[in-house]
Amino acid sequence: PESFKGSSVRKEPFDFPGAITFAFSISLLLLALATAQKRTWQSSLVGIEFLSGLVFLTLFIWWERRARFPLLDLKLFRIPAFTLGNAARWISFITMSINVLLMPFFIQLGMRVDPLQAGFLVAPTPLAMGLLAPLTGWMSDKFLPERLCSLGLIINAVAFLSLSFFSAETTSLTVILCLSVLGFGMGLFQTPNNNLLMSSLPRQRLGVGSSFLSIVRGLGNAGGAALAATLVSAQLVAVTGQTSLQNLGGHLGTEDEALVLAAFLQGYHYTYLTAAVLCLVGAALSAIRVSGR
Repeated sequence: PESFKGSSVRKEPFDFPGAITFAFSISLLLLALATAQKRTWQSSLVGIEFLSGLVFLTLFIWWERRARFPLLDLKLFRIPAFTLGNAARWISFITMSINVLLMPFFIQLGMRVDPLQAGFLVAPTPLAMGLLAPLTGWMSDKFLPERLCSLGLIINAVAFLSLSFFSAETTSLTVILCLSVLGFGMGLFQTPNNNLLMSSLPRQRLGVGSSFLSIVRGLGNAGGAALAATLVSAQLVAVTGQTSLQNLGGHLGTEDEALVLAAFLQGYHYTYLTAAVLCLVGAALSAIRVSGR
């Protein structure tokens, strides 16, 4: 509405060069991550895709710094709340993506649970996030959002540390408990983080800021999946000669089954410990006082 836009608003032309270079850069970088999971990081195709993505990203930044009406105003990154908040947000989605990818493999292969039961076992995480979101929205208006964000990621670090010690003897109740704690931590982080980021932006840049939040989520999800696949594959390749997680099921019921599962669990352990460390880094970034309250 006009009352929201204000009298000083002016119509800006769309930044087509910025949109094209950004689309190519993000697409090529995500394609490189996807290719690396199916092949190896030493593949020449992965290197070409990464290099091309970085070239287009450099062109995008060069253009945005000179454009009169940029697609993404780079001056927004001078706002500490926007920069640090997005860094913590990116880390949070990397770690959550690790759990989304690996936990179903662990439950079905390590605990020998069928897919339907596995679905019920992973449900506590989004359920806890959904139940907590309205409460944390209210809390982020009453308390410093930095403290809530930092506390949420610390809880996530504890959850990932607990999850890293899972084994074939882990019970369903333990899985439900730890994944509920993970959902609680993410729910405590996400809404205050959104509040902090959006309230730090000028009104005329809320649309750009909101879309950038979605981009950070997508890059975090892609980066987390690539990180998890890389760490687990590094353990699997020595046993199976294959790097893809999709090949795990084919080794069940064979004489290599015990070795394959041991290699997977070792990679799983390293990956969840990495996620715990990343959460602590995100918690440290979130703890920095950046809001005006």
